[in-house]
Amino acid sequence: MGGGDAEDLWGWTDPENGKEYAIVGMAASTAFVDVSSPTSPVVMGILPSHTGSSLWRDVKVHNDHAFIVSEATDHGLQVFDLTRLRDVTNPPANFTEDAHYDGFGNAHNIAINEQSGRAYAVGSNTFSGGLHILDISVPTNPTLIGSFAEDGYTHDAQIVNYSGPDATHVGKEIALCFNENTVAIVDVTDATDPLMLSNTSYGAAQYTHQGWLTEDQRYLLVNDEGDQGTINTRTYIFDCLDLDAPVLIGTHVGSSLAIDHNLYNHQGYCYQANYRAGLRILDLEDVSNGALTEVAYFDVYPSSNSAQFNGAWSVYPFFASGNVIVSHIEEGLFVLRPNLSNAPPTPPADLTLEPLRNWLKTNWYDGLHNDLGYNGAREQMYGSVDESSGQIECVYTGFQQASEFVTFPDPINAEHLVPQSFYGSLSPMRSDIWSLRPSHQSPNSARSNNPFGEVDDASAQWYGVDAQGNYFSTGTIPANADDFSELSNGVWEPRESQKGDVARAVYYFYTMYPTQAGAIAGVCDPQTLYSWHLADPVSAFELQRNDRIEAAQGNRNPYVDDPNLVFRAWYFTQAVSGCTNAAACNYNVDATADDGSCVVIGGACDDGDALTLGDVYTNCSAPNFGCQGTGPTTIWEETFGGFPNLGYGYNGNINSAAAETEWNINYGGATDYFYTSTLNGDTAFAGKDLDFDCTWTSRAINVSGFTDLQASVNLSETGNWENADFIRFEAIVDGTTQELFSVSNDFGSLQVSPVAVNAGNIVQLRVVTRTNANGEVSYFDDVRLIGVPNCDDSDGDGLCDAQDGCSDVTACNFDDLSATECLTNDACGICGGPGAVLE
Repeated sequence: MGGGDAEDLWGWTDPENGKEYAIVGMAASTAFVDVSSPTSPVVMGILPSHTGSSLWRDVKVHNDHAFIVSEATDHGLQVFDLTRLRDVTNPPANFTEDAHYDGFGNAHNIAINEQSGRAYAVGSNTFSGGLHILDISVPTNPTLIGSFAEDGYTHDAQIVNYSGPDATHVGKEIALCFNENTVAIVDVTDATDPLMLSNTSYGAAQYTHQGWLTEDQRYLLVNDEGDQGTINTRTYIFDCLDLDAPVLIGTHVGSSLAIDHNLYNHQGYCYQANYRAGLRILDLEDVSNGALTEVAYFDVYPSSNSAQFNGAWSVYPFFASGNVIVSHIEEGLFVLRPNLSNAPPTPPADLTLEPLRNWLKTNWYDGLHNDLGYNGAREQMYGSVDESSGQIECVYTGFQQASEFVTFPDPINAEHLVPQSFYGSLSPMRSDIWSLRPSHQSPNSARSNNPFGEVDDASAQWYGVDAQGNYFSTGTIPANADDFSELSNGVWEPRESQKGDVARAVYYFYTMYPTQAGAIAGVCDPQTLYSWHLADPVSAFELQRNDRIEAAQGNRNPYVDDPNLVFRAWYFTQAVSGCTNAAACNYNVDATADDGSCVVIGGACDDGDALTLGDVYTNCSAPNFGCQGTGPTTIWEETFGGFPNLGYGYNGNINSAAAETEWNINYGGATDYFYTSTLNGDTAFAGKDLDFDCTWTSRAINVSGFTDLQASVNLSETGNWENADFIRFEAIVDGTTQELFSVSNDFGSLQVSPVAVNAGNIVQLRVVTRTNANGEVSYFDDVRLIGVPNCDDSDGDGLCDAQDGCSDVTACNFDDLSATECLTNDACGICGGPGAVLE
């Protein structure tokens, strides 16, 4: 497009003919691009900068005019009549501005409320960088009508005529301002006298950059340009039910370290331009619970997702066509077409085995699959489908090579998981990417048409890579044997990390091509495939591969989207409900369908006394009595009494084994250190002068046998508390972080009463804090996780339903229900406990 690096962009649709245009700010000019034919965009013309070049040039649109600002000295506001694009006959034209406003020189950005006809320049050299408010109802005559400087510099803003849930402010003009470390909400109805309603920060604030309301104006999504560090991209979710007191209800953590830059919400999705991570699209369906789900992406900078200022600058998702435009700093303009609404239907619950497989073929394959041809399929596989960080990785060995759109990237070729000879090398089977995986040519040749299976390690030939990533084969069992594939007696066993992937691909093939390649047993024993499917669950890369294959050939693998379909489609028998977890103390060896009743609490479930229940339930000193327990019980507790006066940190003090076992400590650049100390007669963990976000993370706690989880902690602080200081109590549930409590002002000491923790299987508790270097110390102790053992007590008699129903009034479990089994108290005083139970 010329004009240097691309920066901000916006869109315009011509109301006369429906043509769509991208308006792209660049270092030295603004480009106007006709994207109505998205595969053949046309640069219609260029508007030079009013003065010089700049790294920042931003644009918005109102009343068929573009309004352009820049950080260039004395640039002011350029106004361009977009209807002039209709008359360009020999593009690209060299344009001149239609009007210019010089009431400010430089400005970082401009926001426009198209309903009110006002523009708001921000980050200018006027009004302390705050809101510079203009009437643009006559686009070529911008007129200053007000300002807001109370909170200083504003980096970006969204202005709306408010119609959201806060009845107090309905009908007002509201500005949401992103002011470096806070979100300021300002009533600008009276431009001559704006009123700040609230000014809200958050614990990890580094550079509050930009944000956008959901379309119901209830929730505000905010990005921070400086909060990455060692944490992936974060999107902060505020509930704005009360504009005078927004509440942070969740933080979405992305899949990479990339910096987030600009986001916009449209029709149930959040579109994010996240520099090196490119365009990321998040589903807003669960935003009310503080949660977002990434559903699509386009990586404009595939060589890296690191936290650097390259790649996607901004995104515009508001075209009626559904096309999305993205500005790329180095490479210009991308025109994209997200596919967000074509998810395959869910199969009927009563279908199993062959009828279910037939249904999946009809609804997930027929009419959706596009045969790319063998060369086309290979090009997609090598260039896109199997690409990760610019490389493709071979299925059997892990050998890697640069990704490129070619048909034969020597020494890698295409492995057919179901051999071509099984179906006469015919398409569409031969070219279905689900049957294809990159493979180094040597193990590809070695596997040949051999079936998959488990082999004898001692007699096997092994195929993998050495420490430098070079392919090699050996007849000796490697130290890292799980990373190697092996061949023995005509049977091929893939490396461990690929077994589930292979199984689900084979199941897919024989679902979509049920008669073309013989029986599935010719490729692998179905039971072996099923065991691989269970042992190697769907990974993030396999989910990504599913998305990319759909983009390439039009259809998805149902067994990747819903792994439970494998059992229903291939192994369904009449289910026996019960606990299927062999590690649980109430494991039912006859159960084939887990009913959620498994209880795994505190250590091993040895049954040394030959009672039906594991030993953990038959010990008077145990924290609870499992399925016989009642009410909340302590799952895990830490009082720090076992290792007082223990130091951590850069000064070289050594952790004790106990502390290392229970806590993972990250002091990430702290100027002082962590330690344990006595506070008010009690031992506590402490962190002093921590000028970085520092964390204590507990060991993983298995809570799969509990419901109604709650966590509590005692917090204290001493010293000189500053604005940036905070302490936050969190739970990490199955890898997802939940904020339980946070405080960012002087509090002395407090007890955080039990806070509800999301349900899950594995929980870690975490304390995150930052203190200044002026003697500030944060303390915490008495960390506790409690829950209710997972059993039903429908009659409220204090016993699990399976143990009541006794009509003997002398029994400890006397009940008015029909007699089943009556219990007595054991030596521990527990009804039906050890020595009294059931055996």
